[in-house]
Amino acid sequence: MTWWGWVLVWLGLFAGAGAVFFLLVRGLWRQAKVLMSQVGVANERLGAVMQQVDALGEQAAARGDLAVFGDPAAIKREREAAARRRAREKERRRRELVRARQRG
Repeated sequence: MTWWGWVLVWLGLFAGAGAVFFLLVRGLWRQAKVLMSQVGVANERLGAVMQQVDALGEQAAARGDLAVFGDPAAIKREREAAARRRAREKERRRRELVRARQRG
């Protein structure tokens, strides 16, 4: 093979390598563009979620102390009072139902 043959072989190899490199870089660039657009969408969604978290945090702070940190005896009294109210309401509804059946 003459020296012109070797020159043509090397030129072909460099051209092929350049084409492969170009295709790889172009594919990487396209993937990077898609990734950046998705990162932008994720950032917008995260901003909306963070606003909701802040609003919920303000609501939680406005509600006051949690029962977990309260006086256990007072909490027990409140629960017993609520149970008595529910029992009275249940009994009242039962009496109304009995009266309605007696009339009708």
